[in-house]
Amino acid sequence: MMNKSSYYLLLIISFFLLPFTMKAQNTMAIPNAGGNAGDTVQVSVTINNTDEFVAFQLSIKLPSPCTYLSGSAALTDRAPDHSLSVGMVSGDSLRIVAYSQNGTAFTGNSGSVVSFKLILGTIPGSYALDPKSTIIGDSNSNNILTGVTNGQITLYAPEINLSTTAINYTRTIVGNYRDMTFTIYNNGNATLTLDSLIASPSSAYSVVAGWSSSVSASGLQVITVRFAPPSRGTYVGTVKVYSDDPDEPNLVINLSGTGYKVNELHVNNVSTRSGTDTTLTFRINNQESFSSFQFDLALPGSMTYLSGSEQLTGRATDHSVNASVVSGNKLRVVAYSNNQSNFSDSDGDIVQIGFHVEGTGGSYNLNLSNVIITDGTGENILSDYCSLAKKGKDTDQTMNNSLTTGNINS
Repeated sequence: MMNKSSYYLLLIISFFLLPFTMKAQNTMAIPNAGGNAGDTVQVSVTINNTDEFVAFQLSIKLPSPCTYLSGSAALTDRAPDHSLSVGMVSGDSLRIVAYSQNGTAFTGNSGSVVSFKLILGTIPGSYALDPKSTIIGDSNSNNILTGVTNGQITLYAPEINLSTTAINYTRTIVGNYRDMTFTIYNNGNATLTLDSLIASPSSAYSVVAGWSSSVSASGLQVITVRFAPPSRGTYVGTVKVYSDDPDEPNLVINLSGTGYKVNELHVNNVSTRSGTDTTLTFRINNQESFSSFQFDLALPGSMTYLSGSEQLTGRATDHSVNASVVSGNKLRVVAYSNNQSNFSDSDGDIVQIGFHVEGTGGSYNLNLSNVIITDGTGENILSDYCSLAKKGKDTDQTMNNSLTTGNINS
């Protein structure tokens, strides 16, 4: 009688003695390829086969940055007497057909059967090479294909992108400077080389030193551009970015800024009591010579202009001043020189005016408007003026003028 261990051993031996059939494998694949922008890259098609085959076919939709190099396709030495037909169909698909008129089989069981060349464009990235309408044909015209492996082609290139196309510096005092920045991004998969950064006109704009000549893939660099107006006026310029980006080697950022000199009119502080006369003084600080000025002052209800009280300070030479109430509560002050003489000095009180104060305590706005500071040519060189707020108490009516935030006009 057979024991149990002998029985199991017989089953194992019987299993290995059974007929064993392996399924044939006939696969097509496109190995990965890559290159730099503008390169011509060779792409292969491989077939690994268990069975003999006499023909094959495939179509590949080419990625947009790739162009087929006409006439570059060629069969390998696995093709003894085969013919090759290659052409573009549907605009962007490369069709490849290989066959033997004698029914001769391709040699070997693995390796490349055909190659072709692609000209790479400029947009970096990895792009699929996905064969369609694939056939591996045997001598009986059967498609014996069992599998397809897609490939990809990688285009290596920098890809520059700027954070802005324009920088507006607005107003900057002559003799000072203002720095603003923009960012250079490299959205590519290869290092971006910055050849030069040129700001113009160089009299007003410059690229601040310290920038690096390379930006790594997926990296960025912040660039500082300085505006230093040499004189009063508007300056329109550019900063040009030169790099090795294959399709955007020259980029431009537009620059604009205004240089001005400080020529300001201010209302000085004043303290007084209700029922008394007080003097309000005005100051001009100036970087440029001026020969005349004018302004309108809106009088609060508690202030009454004392006619003929206006008087220029020692900064005047042969100048005259006139004040008059216009449009109800608006006091207009005009100072000028018949000889176009300039006021002296660059800072200090310029005119004083008397008022009678009568009223309850509180806050009163001293709003300026229609302000003009004129040079000897008649040009208004005003840069800013400051309107003030006047405060007081019921009992002592002490009124203090102070700047109010956000009430600086230009």
